[in-house]
Amino acid sequence: MQEEDNKTALHRAAWNCDHILMQMLLEAGADTNMMDINGCAPIQYTLKVTSVRPAGLPDICYQLLLNHGAARIYPPQFHKVLQSCHSFPRAIEVMINSYDHIKATSKWITAIPKVVFQQHQDFYESLFAACSNTPRTLVHISRCAVRAALRNRCHDNVDKLLLPPSLKKYLLLEPEGRIF
Repeated sequence: MQEEDNKTALHRAAWNCDHILMQMLLEAGADTNMMDINGCAPIQYTLKVTSVRPAGLPDICYQLLLNHGAARIYPPQFHKVLQSCHSFPRAIEVMINSYDHIKATSKWITAIPKVVFQQHQDFYESLFAACSNTPRTLVHISRCAVRAALRNRCHDNVDKLLLPPSLKKYLLLEPEGRIF
């Protein structure tokens, strides 16, 4: 169901950072990439409200959207993720781990306030180390290959794989607190 401005119920749930409603809508087949009249998909709505709706568990919202096939943020624009989510390392971790390779830019550093960088220093140091000009770990690259093969059905198909629960969580972008 869409409104005049092409906003769907998933857009509204994303705007409210309501991961429970998002899960229900996604399980019912909601389109994660439906654009509103301004060209924004639900993932952009979550990005806009992450800093003002921390109780909504934005990391779970991003995880749900990405595991149901949402398009990732265009890599040259990833500094906007850091601007919006800098106080929420778990959300950044989910987003960054959806890329097989992404290189940090100078805009990334300026997007993170110094006090926040110091507060989450271990996380941010791991982020910048992983997003340097070197490849990510083989385990991470394998995760991306499996996710690419499963496409927008990660949420359903990972459960069907004969893997230990910890590996299933890894494939579904469960945050670990560091970037490898």
